[in-house]
Amino acid sequence: MFLRETLQNSWDARLAEGPITYAVDGFWPTEEQVATLRQVVFPRVPRDSSLESFLKASIDDQPLLVVTDSGTKGLGGPTRADKVTDEATDFVDFVRNVGRAAEKQIGGGTYGFGKGVLWQASSCSTVLIYSKSTYRGRRVSRFIAMGHTNSYAKGTQRYTGRHWWGTEHDVTKVEPLEGREADRLAESLGMTRLKDKASGTSLMVLGPLNSDNTETMSDIIGRLASAALWWAWPHAVDGSVAWNFTDESTAVDVPHPDQHPLLKHFAGAYREAGSQASKAEFPWHKDFLRMQRPTMPLGTLVWRNLPPDEIPADGHVDIHSHVALMRQPRLIVKYLQVREAPKGQATVGVFVADAAADSHFASAEPVAHDDWAPTNMGLPKGARNPVKYALERLKETFARAVVTLSPDDESQQRRQGLVHLSTTLGDFVSGAGDAAFDPKPPGGGGGGSRRKLKARIIGQPTLRLEGQEHVATFAVEATVPPSSPLPVTLSALPYVLSEAGREKDADLEQPVVRKWHFDAGLGEHVRRGLRITQSGSHEVTVDVLVPLDSAVGLTVALVPDGEPS
Repeated sequence: MFLRETLQNSWDARLAEGPITYAVDGFWPTEEQVATLRQVVFPRVPRDSSLESFLKASIDDQPLLVVTDSGTKGLGGPTRADKVTDEATDFVDFVRNVGRAAEKQIGGGTYGFGKGVLWQASSCSTVLIYSKSTYRGRRVSRFIAMGHTNSYAKGTQRYTGRHWWGTEHDVTKVEPLEGREADRLAESLGMTRLKDKASGTSLMVLGPLNSDNTETMSDIIGRLASAALWWAWPHAVDGSVAWNFTDESTAVDVPHPDQHPLLKHFAGAYREAGSQASKAEFPWHKDFLRMQRPTMPLGTLVWRNLPPDEIPADGHVDIHSHVALMRQPRLIVKYLQVREAPKGQATVGVFVADAAADSHFASAEPVAHDDWAPTNMGLPKGARNPVKYALERLKETFARAVVTLSPDDESQQRRQGLVHLSTTLGDFVSGAGDAAFDPKPPGGGGGGSRRKLKARIIGQPTLRLEGQEHVATFAVEATVPPSSPLPVTLSALPYVLSEAGREKDADLEQPVVRKWHFDAGLGEHVRRGLRITQSGSHEVTVDVLVPLDSAVGLTVALVPDGEPS
């Protein structure tokens, strides 16, 4: 979460002309730096506060963590929150205000809430803020410290528990140090990455290690570097972010995703998703998800299957059959687990939300930006939910992928797939396709014998390729008692199946009955199905044309000719 929130804020602040640099440096301060913290930055602190304890501790108990972005616009704008302005308010938003107005458009997400991870990461809830930006046409450096304690009362006055340290001001009480004074103080404390004319922001977290935590600074830097690899690798693929992680000035490597045995496949899917090609080359599968009512592009799904032994174990993320979900900030929202492939293969893929739908996916994210929760969107009752629709289509894609054949597969893979497809289709329809018609005898009343017509699917359906078309064949048993009037009509209604059962979305391509197969003399094919003119138990088969990447079920019914089926 620390990596996600700080990087997303940095990404939102990027300048238009190029990539950004994101750096995290962990180190223990020198005696001179400790003295500067105690005497210059914090000459007065709340009594009995965690900050007071931190400053009184020995040098070995005072680690520092500095997060710096450059190639970004920094915290510009006015420093006072009590003045109306039409200028950018980056400094005020970050330093003065908590949260943000709902109508304020931010590229990645919730600017005002995500910054809270910085203070949560500090054992004394205190962060030093150093920024170099441009304000009213001139370059400006600013330095200010901010801390949190519980709210408290002093006499009749109530205080929020938010504290600032800088230079005294008659109205705001505290303003940031500016210019060379700010530059010199930041550099003396080890915030050295914003050199010369570079613009950006540097944030120092005091005490990232709690006294009861067995984690070391090396552990923290290592986990953040790993988080960058696993949750922000699209930026490495795009070349939009350069990483720098150091532990006591020693660089901690973040490998390129193309060099990782598993992430190289996700990177390949991501590149394929970004291409303009409408179809992907084998072994990739590519789908463009759209909602029809209202018409809206939702995003691009690209995936492939891998042998299980090509999925290495990794301590950070447990991946087997997963699709990486992402939107505009190009951070992985989550790795969505999908259904395992037929022969136990792993699945890797990406879903990249379309820019036109980005605001919908953003509104479905919780504060941590680590999920898409459609129920969080607050849509009016009855409104179609594009995020819910997209997630359902994703899950159904892999439910259907279990029972589909690719024309690009090798013939041996086709033969092996047919066996599994038959079994799976049989599971889908077994016991669910029977229908009976049991009318009362002629003349009304309840007396007399009852005539029962029955139709049921028997055995397991099979699936085959005819050219580029998938055809499923279902065997049906139709039972016509000797006392039943003839003819009777056997009807078949195919439908698309999803994990939840029968798919009711009319926008999906529907399966259709292609052909009936039956013994000569049994009857004739009519528009409604098969008209049977003989009593007894009859076995017939029906071919169903299956839409690409779909699973199908079949409902059968046997009724007297002329009756509704």
